[in-house]
Amino acid sequence: MASRELIKKIHNHIDEKFPDHLERVRVFLRQKGISAIGEGIRETAQIVRELTAEIGGVTQYPGEPEEVIEKFKKHLIQKGYDDIEVMVRDNYTWSKTDFNEEIVQKFMAAYGKFGRNPEIWPMAPRAAP
Repeated sequence: MASRELIKKIHNHIDEKFPDHLERVRVFLRQKGISAIGEGIRETAQIVRELTAEIGGVTQYPGEPEEVIEKFKKHLIQKGYDDIEVMVRDNYTWSKTDFNEEIVQKFMAAYGKFGRNPEIWPMAPRAAP
């Protein structure tokens, strides 16, 4: 598809679904702030994940965590924020397990035995493997 046609298709989609997109922006703007001690990170990550999924996207991370951390530090310095200290809490390689894998099914069955309904997130980027 030529780039003009693609742009026109995107614009038409936005015009047709404008109220839905506007509501997504409102949800995003109402998110909690993130404090200096990390409060609000999980809530914000969940909102971003949900909004991204609603439009068919997937949250992906470029490279291993060490690479991302270094790129982020360099970005801050380039933008004049060299006075900000980056504190890394976890440094795990990104991972995810297919929902149909045996371990996931056993996990869900174990919860069921205790009368609990597990909350399954298809992708939780901040979670350890």
